[in-house]
Order: sequence, then structure tokens, then C-alpha cells
Amino acid sequence: MRYFVMLSLLFFAIGCSQTPPELKGLYPVTVTVTENDKPLEGIVVSLVNKQPQTLRGCSGVTDSNGVAVIVTKIRDLSGNGVASGEYKVILSKNIDFPEDLRWKPEETSLPMKEQQDWAIKRNAFLEKNDVIPKKFQSQNTSPLDLTVSNQSVELKVNVAE
Repeated sequence: MRYFVMLSLLFFAIGCSQTPPELKGLYPVTVTVTENDKPLEGIVVSLVNKQPQTLRGCSGVTDSNGVAVIVTKIRDLSGNGVASGEYKVILSKNIDFPEDLRWKPEETSLPMKEQQDWAIKRNAFLEKNDVIPKKFQSQNTSPLDLTVSNQSVELKVNVAE
């Protein structure tokens, strides 16, 4: 009986260590984001497949060198790399708002004038701190295309151009 339990645990461990089929066939993709040759840190790089597919998200965040390693996520699983296909590349920046500009649920109960003033201040802060030009922030306007097929891919983007 003890051998049966040990053998069962071994097969269970081997089975759990295999890559799920949804994450097989991924190729390494890195995207470097700069502005006038200066690396941009904290830029969210998202890849949107031009052909509709199963729920699969491909994204990464740039490090201090401006490099994002793209990871594919399906449900609660993730794997390094991207499946073959044609993608639109979208760039955005997570902006950390100061405390007085962070949204709070109670703000919806403020008088309309105060809500409008707060929205104006928040939008002004966004405009001042958003380093990514608007054209890169939408799937419909991004000029960045990426094709992945059977090899690693490196894309370099200068947002100042």
C-alpha cells in the first residue's frame, strides 16, 4: 500500500509540472521603450492579437532599462513568451495619483461643481504626467505592429518619434 501511495504521488507531481497545452508554443518577446534614447520605466506593454482567439492576455511592464518581457496569461496560468500571430502593440503608463486626486466612492455624493473641479484637476495631472503619446494608447491608433513566428522577437520603440 505504501508503494502505491508513493507511486501515485510521483505521477501526480510529474503531471503537475507539465506545461498546460494553452501555454505551449510560446516564443520570447521583449519590447524596449525609450524616449529620445532614454529608457522609460513602468510602461505597460500590451499585445492584442489581430485574430480573435481564446481569452489570452499578453503583457509586460518595462524595467529601469526600458525593457518589458512579455508574458502570456490564460485564466490563472502564465508563461513567458507569446504564441505565433500578428499583434497590435499598445503602450500605457500606470500613473500614481497623489492622495487628493485618488478616486473615493464618497466623491459621487459631492455637489456637481466639486465633482467637476476634481475631474478637471485629475485630468490636468494625467495630461502632465502621461509620457506616452495618445496614438500608442489605443488598438485603433497604435502604429506598432508585431509578428511572432517560430523565433524570439525584440521590438524597440521610441515614443518621441
